[in-house]
Amino acid sequence: MQEAKENVVNEPKQDVIVETNVEKQNATNEVKQETTQLSYVNVIPNKKNSTLYITYLNILACFAVVVLHANGVFWSFSKSLTWISANFLECLFYFAVPIFFMCSGATLLNYRERYSTKQFFVKRIKKTVIPYIIWSCVALLLGYFVYKTISYENITDFRWIAGGFLNGSIESIYWFFIPLFCFYLCIPLLSLISPTDDEKRKKVFKYIIIAGFIVNILLPLLFYFLKIQYSMNVIVVSGYIIYGLLGYYINKYNIAKKWRIVFYILGFLGLCAHFFGTWGLSYRIDAVDGALKGYLNVPCFFYSMAIFLLFKNINFDKLHKKINIIIKWISSATFGVYLIHIFLLKLLGMVGVNTGSIWFRTLGAVAIFVACVVIIKLVQLIPKVGKTIFP
Repeated sequence: MQEAKENVVNEPKQDVIVETNVEKQNATNEVKQETTQLSYVNVIPNKKNSTLYITYLNILACFAVVVLHANGVFWSFSKSLTWISANFLECLFYFAVPIFFMCSGATLLNYRERYSTKQFFVKRIKKTVIPYIIWSCVALLLGYFVYKTISYENITDFRWIAGGFLNGSIESIYWFFIPLFCFYLCIPLLSLISPTDDEKRKKVFKYIIIAGFIVNILLPLLFYFLKIQYSMNVIVVSGYIIYGLLGYYINKYNIAKKWRIVFYILGFLGLCAHFFGTWGLSYRIDAVDGALKGYLNVPCFFYSMAIFLLFKNINFDKLHKKINIIIKWISSATFGVYLIHIFLLKLLGMVGVNTGSIWFRTLGAVAIFVACVVIIKLVQLIPKVGKTIFP
């Protein structure tokens, strides 16, 4: 979420051909062409590649998180239209977490072009670690004094509290920070893969992504349905690292139109498989079936990749300047929205709001998102403190 603010425009290099005669000019043009060598020099390009689309993706992914958490009725299975609509919203907005990691990979894997590794970690600590600690403490206090979800035994048990901070479990939705921090620790190593040979880096990243998808994502699903035990794992792209590399790859390199169409189709099929598959499998066992769920599962992988690729190929710079100004203004609050929206959701549930209604799960999610943005923007006006808790 935060990483979109650090976008640095990639300046592609244009190649021009310079003819250099290495021998004396011969009488005929044929001989002249044979003795001409081609050398390449770099010139400053006239136009920069925009990464404004990442700003739009951050807002979309953040809103998707709010919808997913407002749609909690999905996990209370029933053979009803309410659950079917909840299943649809769940699948439609399921791309949130993968998109966040893809945006992080797209904006951070080339950090060495902008600052040192020390500065990289200082920025990560200020922008994510410190807010995580602050809001975990807030969640701890609210859980004990307001929501009554944390007992006296828990809040007075140092080991329970320490485990909560280390595992992101003091507030359940903060689980996201732990794999994010692990990804940050991997970035300095990943960024050293052929940093001066772009073509070689492209090939290495492509290999890692494909190998990781096949071994870590595709085969586990296949063998699950075949009821065959399977435990292989490509460690270098285990967990959410694959999304970080995928985001960097899509952002950095152009993908041919024919392949984009293929990925769009796969993305749509992934969405359909997730929705209809979960619907059918859950009705069969009379409970939510998670076979096709999971951010590291085939349906979500294709769906998330297709969305990121689609936004990458939309020229948002053509939109009215005022629209992009508003989008950037909202984007600076998205991390804060992730941090506090759950507290509003819990408070609304406590005062008797029907959180299972379709209106709450749609228009209510919009209202919560807007309310959080307004709150965050007001807090950010407080000198020093505002930018510390909502960077």
